[in-house]
Amino acid sequence: MIFKFVLLLVVVIGFIFVGKQEKITKEVLIDSGHFGTKYNFDTALKIVRDRKSSKEDKSEAYYELGSICERYADKLHRENQDKAKIEKYYDIAFRSYLNSAELENFKAYSNLAKMYHYGKGTKKDIQKASLYYEKACRAYSSNPFLIADCYEWGKIKGFHNPMTFLKEKCTNKDAEACFMIGALQQTYSLDNKNSSYYWIPYKELGLNVMSQENALFYFKKACDLGHQQACDEIKAYKNSLKSKNLRF
Repeated sequence: MIFKFVLLLVVVIGFIFVGKQEKITKEVLIDSGHFGTKYNFDTALKIVRDRKSSKEDKSEAYYELGSICERYADKLHRENQDKAKIEKYYDIAFRSYLNSAELENFKAYSNLAKMYHYGKGTKKDIQKASLYYEKACRAYSSNPFLIADCYEWGKIKGFHNPMTFLKEKCTNKDAEACFMIGALQQTYSLDNKNSSYYWIPYKELGLNVMSQENALFYFKKACDLGHQQACDEIKAYKNSLKSKNLRF
């Protein structure tokens, strides 16, 4: 308990120092390309300083601070700015993600994995990266988009293929897992290059060659297990065939 308090104090002092010395403003940080955050920099900082803040709010605030500072450091790196300055922001980002993860924010797992993987804000440690990638992949049911982060894990030689988690769960009658596999099969359409999943090589995720047939196979498994969205996908596909005068 004392250790966590000291760690919190160190991080807060770090933010205060950065705020005074570097004159960081939310406008500068937003300029780094970070959009869609729940909290802006100032609000997030107030939340982590407030002892009355809930665990959930603090975990999210730490995550936002980490994400903002990481993106800002990335921007400085692209602009070939001072190395010490870049490392300082990566360090703040890493510590923020660590605090967020300690408060059980699963979104921070994949960020920590990447920080360890690429040695950003901390010493490169593939073993720790593996640990956090695994935690992130196992948390996919709360946020399906984490499967995109699992791809990074799959790139490291010798790591367990993350799609195995989905397949194992689907085999064990996990409706959400079956639906996710179907959704990924369907999303990897060559006609849908704007898809957020398009850039991920589906073969590297352990999927068969993408096809609507494969998607329907998994949607049916999910639907049979009571997954309403999967049933809706099947119904929508049938209707699309009817409009083309085709038979399902």
